[in-house]
Amino acid sequence: MAGMGLFEIPALLDPAQPGVSLVRAVIAAAISLVIGFAVSFLTFKDEEPSQTKGEESDSEKCKKEVIASPLTGKIKPLSEIEDGAFSNETLGKGVAVTPAEGKVTAPFNGTVMMLFPTKHAIGLMSDQGCEVIIHIGMDTVRLDGKHFDAHVKEGDKVKKGDLLITFDKDAIEKEGYSLDTPVIVTNTNDYMDIITMMEGGSTVRRGDDLIAIL
Repeated sequence: MAGMGLFEIPALLDPAQPGVSLVRAVIAAAISLVIGFAVSFLTFKDEEPSQTKGEESDSEKCKKEVIASPLTGKIKPLSEIEDGAFSNETLGKGVAVTPAEGKVTAPFNGTVMMLFPTKHAIGLMSDQGCEVIIHIGMDTVRLDGKHFDAHVKEGDKVKKGDLLITFDKDAIEKEGYSLDTPVIVTNTNDYMDIITMMEGGSTVRRGDDLIAIL
């Protein structure tokens, strides 16, 4: 029996040929060292740091969610909206659509969190936690629900493309109301950035990608 490492070499010496056996022992040790290093170098891999339960990775935090357009019409920047609460982004970032028809559909899979009694506005939360309000027209709350019909109620689960609200576009415009419809991410501060995916004046259809959330 002998020790480990260098203390192993004396045990390998042949009393009859101490010089030759020493050289052989050193060569054997060198070969073992080289082979061990080569195998370790080729097979070693750093372990990924374990992720604490409930803790998001950087890539997950930056994951993009896309909000589809709930209306068909023309894109209008919020800065051009008459109401300062929208144009100044007080309520959050987003974009407006001037509708070409009187249908509003769900922009994502989620839940109806709020439906105004006047049916001119609806609040939704996506399955990923994005909160959006769709406000149909400017000052249309004064119509007290006239010309609007809701097809969902608070608490309903909806899928992207489900019909939410219909409205009589021509009748509302005849009464002198603008139908510019802001689509606002109300929890804007929860995200890195809110990006409008279409330029002002562009035509958008229901279901087209409208807003990207980072």
